[in-house]
This record gives sequence, structure tokens and C-alpha cells, in this order.
Amino acid sequence: MPLFFALSGLFFYKSLSKRGVAGLIGSKIDTVIYPYLIWSIIQGVIEASLSSYTNGNVTYREVFSLLWQPRAQFWFLYALFIIFVVASVLFSKLSVKSILPVFVFAALLYIFQSKYSSNYFVFFITNNLVYFVFGMLLNQWNRIDILSSGKMVIATAAGFILSQYVFHFVLELTYGQKGLLSLLLALISVLFVVSLSMYLVRKPAQWFLQVGASS
Repeated sequence: MPLFFALSGLFFYKSLSKRGVAGLIGSKIDTVIYPYLIWSIIQGVIEASLSSYTNGNVTYREVFSLLWQPRAQFWFLYALFIIFVVASVLFSKLSVKSILPVFVFAALLYIFQSKYSSNYFVFFITNNLVYFVFGMLLNQWNRIDILSSGKMVIATAAGFILSQYVFHFVLELTYGQKGLLSLLLALISVLFVVSLSMYLVRKPAQWFLQVGASS
């Protein structure tokens, strides 16, 4: 999910400048909260209704606790809205020059998250805000076009493969073990995907375009 939060942050500042806090949050209620509520209830009711026929154990109480306890894959929309609200309020008071300091602060929150108690709201912020602000940081990077070069694709791909190997096979860590290493792994992975995407935009492969058009 780090990639999706980074992509969400990529054009955030421009949207905030254009719409303002109220306008941006209002638009996210329509595009994030509305589908979250609708599909959480639809899927949850079906799961709860059929729980006696499956190995699942979903209750209606769990389904309708969605305002304070998201479940299943819909946690992403819930967390994304929280991040949008926090970032909107925060950057309505701060200038674009504050993105880097906020990124550093968010990274520290992520790295040391085990040091303080956590509920859903705190958990979603400490785990995902850093990636959202990283997307903002990429957007403000004057030389971001350098990522579209073939050499950068190769370099970031090598970093991606090497970091994954070291993290999982040498250090025998998992994604659930949060800290500096998992953060670096995620950021390297995001850079690789962004670099590859920018390269394919500049030099599109016909077979890849065909796959995308047919999917």
C-alpha cells in the first residue's frame, strides 16, 4: 500500500491550493467516504448473512462498526481519508517548503511507532502519512524527470531487487516488522515503480499498451 499512498500525495498540494481545505475534504467525502460506506455495508452484509455457510465469522455488529473500525480491504479508503484530512489541515498552515521537514517528522513517527500506544487513527497516520508526504516530495522535486531515464530504471530496479533480497532472505524480516529498514524498503520500491512508469510514458511499449487496453 505504500505506493498507493505515495500516488495519492503526488498531486495533493496542487489540489489543496486550488480547492482549499473544505473543498478538498468535501471532494474526498464524495470520492472516498461514499464508496467506503456503500461497499463496506454491501460486502459486510453479504458476508454476515452467509457466515453460517462459510468458514468466516463476520457479524452484523462488526459490519456496522465501520465508522470506527474498518474491516477487510476497505481499510485503505478509511486510512486514506484520515491522511487527506490530516494533510489538508497541516499544509493549509504550512508552505511548500515545509514538505521535507514534515516528511522527516512522519518518517520518525513511522520508525518509532512501537514506542507509543496506538488506536486505529494513530496507527493509520503513523503507518501511512510518510508515504503520502513522500509523494508530495517527489512532485516538488525539480529534477524528477531524471527518473524517466533508462539508467534510473535499471538503478532503481537493482535497488528494489537487492533491498527485497536483503530484507527478506538475509535479515529474515517481514513487512509486519515496522522500522527504518521496512521504510527504506518501501521507499525504494516506490521509486522503482515511479521510475518505470515514467520511462514507459516516455517510451511506451506497444505490447504493454495492448495489455493495458485489454485489461
